[in-house]
Amino acid sequence: MTHKYNLTEAAVRRLANAQSFERGEDYHYRVAVYDVVRRGDTLQAEVEGSQYEPYQVTIELDEAGITSTYCSCPYDWGGICKHIVAVLLTYIRDPDRISERQPLDELLDDLDRETLRDLLAEIVSDRPALADWIESRIAALRPREQAEPASGEAPR
Repeated sequence: MTHKYNLTEAAVRRLANAQSFERGEDYHYRVAVYDVVRRGDTLQAEVEGSQYEPYQVTIELDEAGITSTYCSCPYDWGGICKHIVAVLLTYIRDPDRISERQPLDELLDDLDRETLRDLLAEIVSDRPALADWIESRIAALRPREQAEPASGEAPR
């Protein structure tokens, strides 16, 4: 896999404090990073940590490098955490461990309305709490849709 991103170990060191980098490097060597997937400009992975559940890491990239990072761990002491460091080092040092997948928007582009509705209904049946989230997102969109006249319509 070739990198289209300007991402180096030096850049990772600049984003982390020395202790986080050292610990992240240790996590990388212990192969505590797994299920690493890149979809377009998004890198996602799970990292074993001190908790029973692995930490979820998401990193957004662009040609200039890292644009944003997220980790589900409670770290908040400046710079990126050791889990993010470990994922980035895996991306840089072990590119064969990265699963390349099509971005979700591209994956959904070719699906018709009925298939999308069925897919969404299946997801909500597996995760009922998403129904409330979807309902609130739709409600948030509706005022904008009602405020914008349809093409050819006069404003209200």
